[in-house]
Amino acid sequence: MSDSRKNLIVTGAGGYLGQHLVNRALENDWEVIALIHNNNPFPDNCAGLTVKKWDLGKIDEISEIFNDSCVLVHTAAHIPKNHNSSNTAEECYKYNVLATLRLLQVALNRNISHFVYYSAGNAYSIENRPATEEDSLYPFGKAVIYLSSKISGEILVNHFSDIWSIPATILRISTPFGPNNSSFINKILISLKNSTAINLKEGGCHAADFVYVDDIIDVTLQAINTKTTGIFNIGSGIRTSLLEGANIIADILNVNKDLINIDPVPENHMVKGYPALDFTKACKQLNFSPMSFEDGLCKIIQKEFD
Repeated sequence: MSDSRKNLIVTGAGGYLGQHLVNRALENDWEVIALIHNNNPFPDNCAGLTVKKWDLGKIDEISEIFNDSCVLVHTAAHIPKNHNSSNTAEECYKYNVLATLRLLQVALNRNISHFVYYSAGNAYSIENRPATEEDSLYPFGKAVIYLSSKISGEILVNHFSDIWSIPATILRISTPFGPNNSSFINKILISLKNSTAINLKEGGCHAADFVYVDDIIDVTLQAINTKTTGIFNIGSGIRTSLLEGANIIADILNVNKDLINIDPVPENHMVKGYPALDFTKACKQLNFSPMSFEDGLCKIIQKEFD
């Protein structure tokens, strides 16, 4: 890395958020080391970019790249294919907890300037109001093993920050959406755009707080550039169900809502999905101002179809 430019290391750079962060950082004249696990999503000979293949569990292979001028954004995580299987626990905790611990130890020993951790805003309990940073993290229902491993990683980051004064920012991110994503919202959008019927299970009741990818990257770079530390919710503050989302998409596309097939709600129905996040703290300290779900959908349509 050159000392004349801002230095950024991104774990999970091949993932959805990681790719967006790397590309934006390069546009803003950062010198970036992108740590990827599988295929390289970046063009060859990209100015300012160094790509390294890296297994999340092998910290020793990358320790030499850390120095006191670099910022580390830890976006990498092991996300199991089957959230309902207890067999996923060992890998979740190996990669999301122990690997985070090893990264923190290296960050401490190499005296890095800032550690940014992408945590899980979906780990709050669902209440009748958006969750604040002071609310308890208690994942219940879906993805408990994965979410609990992300919380454990967050606890370690907070501990290293408190005890050893590593400058750390924890971003509790809700449910990202944006162009070229594999989320169910994108699948609904593509289907309705092509006048293909969709089927929503359990009445389309599954709901989440959808936050546009560009807003996540904006607030990440804002935290880095202002050297702001602490824990911040990153969401829209609004919980949107898949049924609501499908209807909004149909209205934007001006397509027949008969394409939306809705399975009945089961008799033993429980609240499905994830909570809305109160982003007041991020608004005040990081100038975070997320776009609406509707505006985000319009941006996706513009980028993918226009």
